[in-house]
Parts: sequence; C-alpha cells; structure tokens
Amino acid sequence: MFNLNKGRAALPLVGLVNSILLLAEQQKWKVEAQHIPGVMNKEPDSLSRLDRSGDYAINKDILHTALMKLRVEITMDAFATRINRQHRKFCSITKDIWAMARDGLSISWGNQTPLLYPPIPLLLRTIRKVKDDHVRTAVIIAPKWPGQYWYTELLEITVQMIRLGQSEQVLIPGYRMKKKQQSLPPSEMYMFKVSYNRERDCLGYYQKIMVQSKQQYREQQKLGMDNGEDMSQP
Repeated sequence: MFNLNKGRAALPLVGLVNSILLLAEQQKWKVEAQHIPGVMNKEPDSLSRLDRSGDYAINKDILHTALMKLRVEITMDAFATRINRQHRKFCSITKDIWAMARDGLSISWGNQTPLLYPPIPLLLRTIRKVKDDHVRTAVIIAPKWPGQYWYTELLEITVQMIRLGQSEQVLIPGYRMKKKQQSLPPSEMYMFKVSYNRERDCLGYYQKIMVQSKQQYREQQKLGMDNGEDMSQP
C-alpha cells in the first residue's frame, strides 16, 4: 500500500493499525513487519519513484487537444527538461543553459500562462504559488485524488477540468524508467484550468452572501420591532 505523503489517509490508517495491533494482542498473534521488494510490488513502488523522478513526458497530441478544448495557450513549461519540454520557454529540473531557470518555483508566474506538471510532493506549493503570484490562467496536470490534502485547494482555483486518460496513455516513460523497468502508476490523469480569480470570486460570493444574510436579519429585526415583536429571541 502506498500512502503518498500521508495526507488525509493518515488518521484513518492510525486507527486501522491500532485495531490490528489490538486484535493481534488479544489473539496472541506474532506480528512482523516485512519489506516487499519493488520487483514484487511494482505499482506502489513505481508510484513512489515516479512522483519525484520526473523521468517521463506528456503525450503531445493529448496535451494539445486538451489545451484546445480549454482554450488555453501556454507561454512556458514550468517543470521540464530539454528533452520533455512542451514549450520553447521552460524551467528545468536540472542545470541547463537553455532554461529560463533551474527551479520553476523560483520565478514569477504573474505574467505567464504556465503549464504546471510538478512532482506530486510539489503540488501544494504549485497551487499556492498560482494564488500568490495572481496567475490569471494556468493549467495543472495531476491525478484526481480527492483524498489528498492538496486536492481541496486545487478545486478552489479550478475553473474547468478535463480527463486526459489513464497514465499509460498520457505519460511516456523516459530513458531511466525504461532502463530500470519501472511501471507507470495505475491512475487517471486530469488537466485543471486554474486561476487565482476563481478563489477570489468564491470568496467574494461568500462575502456577498454573508452581507445579504446580515441585511435580511436586520430587516427582520426592524419588522419585528414595528409589529411589537422581539425578533432577536428564538
């Protein structure tokens, strides 16, 4: 079982483990922890490696079709290498004189429309940078994992989302992955069109609702006072 960054699964897993240990103690079972080699545990092991390796590319046809559907024209690829970049302007995960920067998180995205496909541990930082840099439009490619802590924040800035397909259809393994015979994770990939305005609009909407509720409450109080009733009491 692969529990990526623990996330929301942490507390349920603690309860489950405690229940198992309690049952084992009651039944006087002997419990041992054993490492499962990656060769026998391919999918979780590959997901664990894939989330930080970056040694894969996105299928260009699938990417371009999705961008056309979302009516987005990217101006840079924020997490790439010279080999797998999807735009002539890119930030590299390794040192590269062709790249705009070595770390895509180190530059401002404020005036860009970036393609964002970070390693999974960097998803939360990526989402928050979209907010902090006031990025009007960007696309994030990520798995649809509602149980992860970053997913809620991703939905807060999502304008539209498109299913790209299974990872083996969307991702093309790189040289290192093929050499080590690593498998792609069994996961559906999505493209999220995001904007900091989406979060601002949601916040403005809720603020508007709160103001309207207060106004209605005051009007009800005034109406009650005019009729000789105390509306402040339940």
